[in-house]
Amino acid sequence: MIKRTLYPETPRIPEKTDNAIITEKMDGANLTILKYNGELFIAQRNSIFNKDEVFGDGNIGYRGLKGWAREHWEWFDKYLNDNTALCGEWMVETAKSYPPEVVHEKFYIFATAKVVPGPNLCDFDYYREHVGDAFGISTEFLDISWLGFVPTVARIYKFPDKEQLDDIYDHYCKYVGGRKVEGFVINVNNMIFKYVRMKNGKVVEYSQTGRKHDN
Repeated sequence: MIKRTLYPETPRIPEKTDNAIITEKMDGANLTILKYNGELFIAQRNSIFNKDEVFGDGNIGYRGLKGWAREHWEWFDKYLNDNTALCGEWMVETAKSYPPEVVHEKFYIFATAKVVPGPNLCDFDYYREHVGDAFGISTEFLDISWLGFVPTVARIYKFPDKEQLDDIYDHYCKYVGGRKVEGFVINVNNMIFKYVRMKNGKVVEYSQTGRKHDN
C-alpha cells in the first residue's frame, strides 16, 4: 500500500468572475479509480491500493468498496485509458443521509485527471461533457448506467455573490424535495470553488473560512 494524498484541497469562492457551472457538492468519501502504466489502482484520500490489495483479505477502508471493486474491476481495466483517472465521491459511507435513489450508483464522478509518475494526479478536468475522453471507446457504446455524476445545479455567466448563492441553494433544496444538500462546487474555466452550507449535519450560513466539521 502506498501512503499519499492524491486529491488537492479545494479553494473557496472568489469575489468576481464570469461563466460558471454550479454542481451539487455531494457528501461522500473521496475516491479515485486510476490506471497507471497499464495497471489499475483504487485510491482513497490517503491510500492507493493495487489489484492484489483490493482482492486480498485485508481491509481497504470504505464500507462496501471491496465488493464493488471486485464487481467492476475488469470493466475499468478494459475501458479506462492508460494514465487516466476518474475522481469522485463514494456515497455508501453517507448513504443514510440521502434517499435511496440518490445513492443508487454508489460512485459519483466529478472530475477526470491525468496520471503522472508517483503516481500523482494533474490536469484535472471538471466538465461533465469531457468524462467520455477518459475511456478508450465512446461512452455511447458503453453501459455506464451504474456510474453516477454529480448533479448540475445551474449554468451562469456571472459569478454569483453570497446572497445569490443563498437564493440558488434555497431553490435547489426545494427542487430536490427538501433533502440534505451539503453545498455547491462552482466551476469557473476549470477552476473550482466550494460553497458549503452543512456543518455537523445542520444547515448554517456560508463562511469563507469555516469547515463543515469545525466546532
